[in-house]
Amino acid sequence: MIGVGFHSVAAPSGTGVTDLTIEQLLLPSPTPPPPLLPMVDDQNDSWWQGRPVWEAQSRNIGATFWAAASPTAFRFHVVVHADKQTNSYHERNLWRGDCIYISLDARGDDPPGKPQPLEPDDAVFIFGLGVQGPECRVSHGNPVEQKADSARFLKSILRNEDDKTTTYEIVIPYSAVGTAVGQTPTAGLAVCIAHKNDEEKDLTWGRITGDARTPRELHVFALPAPAHPFISTAPFRTRLVQDTDTAMVTIAFRTEGEAVIEASLGGRKLTKTFRGDGSVQRFAIRVHGAAVRPGADSLDLTLSATATPGVTAHYALSTPAVVMSRLQARIEKLLAGAPNALVRDNLQATLALVQESYRCLPLEKPDHPERAGEFIDNAELILRKLPFETVDWQDHIRKCIPLAFTFISDVDRTLQYYSLQMPFDYQEGRTYPLTIYLHGMGDDNPLGGLTSTFDNSSEDTLFRTVDIDPSNIPPSHRGFVLAPWARGNSMYRGAGESDVWQSIARVKQRFQIDPDRVYLTGFSMGCSGVMGLAGRHPDVFAGLNLASGFGPWSETSQIDLINHLRNMPMAVWVGELDPMAGAATAFHEQLGRQGISHRFEIAKQLPHTYPYLEYQKNVGYLMTFRRKAEGVTPVSR
Repeated sequence: MIGVGFHSVAAPSGTGVTDLTIEQLLLPSPTPPPPLLPMVDDQNDSWWQGRPVWEAQSRNIGATFWAAASPTAFRFHVVVHADKQTNSYHERNLWRGDCIYISLDARGDDPPGKPQPLEPDDAVFIFGLGVQGPECRVSHGNPVEQKADSARFLKSILRNEDDKTTTYEIVIPYSAVGTAVGQTPTAGLAVCIAHKNDEEKDLTWGRITGDARTPRELHVFALPAPAHPFISTAPFRTRLVQDTDTAMVTIAFRTEGEAVIEASLGGRKLTKTFRGDGSVQRFAIRVHGAAVRPGADSLDLTLSATATPGVTAHYALSTPAVVMSRLQARIEKLLAGAPNALVRDNLQATLALVQESYRCLPLEKPDHPERAGEFIDNAELILRKLPFETVDWQDHIRKCIPLAFTFISDVDRTLQYYSLQMPFDYQEGRTYPLTIYLHGMGDDNPLGGLTSTFDNSSEDTLFRTVDIDPSNIPPSHRGFVLAPWARGNSMYRGAGESDVWQSIARVKQRFQIDPDRVYLTGFSMGCSGVMGLAGRHPDVFAGLNLASGFGPWSETSQIDLINHLRNMPMAVWVGELDPMAGAATAFHEQLGRQGISHRFEIAKQLPHTYPYLEYQKNVGYLMTFRRKAEGVTPVSR
C-alpha cells in the first residue's frame, strides 16, 4: 500500500482522537527500476507508432500492445491479428466472445503475489466488438465504475478484414481509477487477448483477476510526472465501513517555491506550508473514521504553489450513517415537490427500505461485516439515480422507469416490497394487462435487490432503458409489469410465494387490471416459480413464459403440476449455450407426451441469460391470449 508518512500535522481534537492529519509520503521505488511508460500529449493520436511494450504470437492469433500515460489518462493501443473476429454477445456477457481484458493497478501499490482486495484504483476492463457494436465493461474494481457509462473509455474498435486485424483504441481517465497525474511513481498492467478461434487458448501477458481476492501478476511500469510545475489530488479511500477506518486523499506537487495545503472538515481546519525543491513531493490527508459524521462529511481542500494555478477539491466521505443521512435529506426534499401520490409512495417506500437495512447493520455485523460496505454501495447508487430537485412523472410513464412499493407481509409482519413498471403513457382509469416477472437467483440483500429498480444495467431482461416508439410499443410496456422481491432467493415458496400473491393483490386493488389478461413469466429460479405458482393456481393466469430454469431442482420437473396446465398458453425458452438446455428440451418433450400445446425455442448462441428483446417476443406471444371462465381464448383483433 502507500508508503509511510514521515512528517505530519494534526488537527486538535476534543476527544483525544487525531481527526485530521497531513503527512508527507515517501513512496518506495522498485529495484531494479521498472521500464518507463512513455508520457504523451492528450491530443497525440499517433503516439503508438513507436516500439510496443508487448508482442505475442500463437498458432493463429497474434497481438501487439502499446501503452502510454498522458497528463489525464492511461492510453492503450492494441492490434489483434486473427482470421476471424466473432462476438455474438453484449453487455455483461461480452467476455464470452472475442475481446480483450486490461487489468490495471493505477497506483502500482499491489504487493506481487499476495491476495489483496481490489482498491478503487484497481479494475479489470473488457473491450469487445459485440453484437451491438464496440463496447466496454468494467468487470471488477470500483463499484461506481461498474455501474457507470463506460463508453468514455473506448475511442474505437475497428475490424479490417483485408489484413485480418482488430484494432482497439482505449483511453482510461485517471479519475476513473482513483488517481491523478504525478500521484504515484508506478502502475501495474496485465493483458489478456481472448480471441477464441479454433479453440485456441487466449494470449496473456501477466494475469488479470477473476475474483476480488485473487492475486494478480502485473507488469510494473514507472509512471512519468510532468517536468513543469503542477498540483494534483485524488481520492485514495473515501468509503469508511468501520469507525476505525481512515479516509485518505493524496496530493502531488512539483514546485520550487512556497506551497500551501489547506484542509477542512466539519469546522476543523488544518494548514501546512512547505517549500518545494523542484522534485515531485507527495502528501496524504488522513481523516479518522470517528470524525466523519453527518454534517462533517466533506473534505475540502485548497492547494496553491508558486508558478502553477491553484486547485480546490471537495471529497464526500461515506460511512453508513453519512449515506443514510444524505439519502434521507434528498428524499425528504423530493417528497415536498412530489407530483402525485404514486411518486410519494415510491419515495417513501425507498426511504423505508433503506432505513430498515441501516437499522439492521449492527445486528448483522458479527456474522456479516460486509453488509456495511454493501449498504454504502447500494445506498449511494440509489442516491446517484434520484433526481436532485424534482421527480419528473413523465420519466415513469414515457421512459417506463419503475417504481418501488412496500407492504407489511401477512406471513410475519415484516417490511417487504415489489417493483412496478407503469404502462407506457399511463392513463388513470384505463384498464391494462398485467405481466408478472419472477427474477432469478442472485443477491440475497434486499437493498441490493432494490437497486435494480433504479439501475438494472447489470441484468438483461427487465427495466431496460429503451427508446419507445409510441406507434410500436414493446409488449410488456403495453401494461403493468410487476416484479416481486419475494425474499430474494426463496425459490418462490413459503413466505416468498405469499409475498407474490400479496403483491399481485395490491396492484389489482390500486389499478384497473384486466383479470383476463394476467401473465406470469420467470427466468432461472423464476422459471421454477412460474411452474409452482401457476401449477397450484391455474385459474389465475392467461399465459406462462418459462425461461432457463429446468432440471430436477425446478418445479418444472413436477408432473402433477404440469397436468394442471392443460389449455394454458406457454412459451418455453432457453439459450443454446445454457447448461440447462438439455433439461429444457426434456421438459418440452414431456409436455408433448402429455399432449400439452406450447411454443418452444432454443435461442442460438445464447448462454444462461434472457435478453430484453427475447423476453418481449415471448410476452408478445402471451398477450395474444386472454382467460375467460370457459378457458383461455385468443385476444380478439
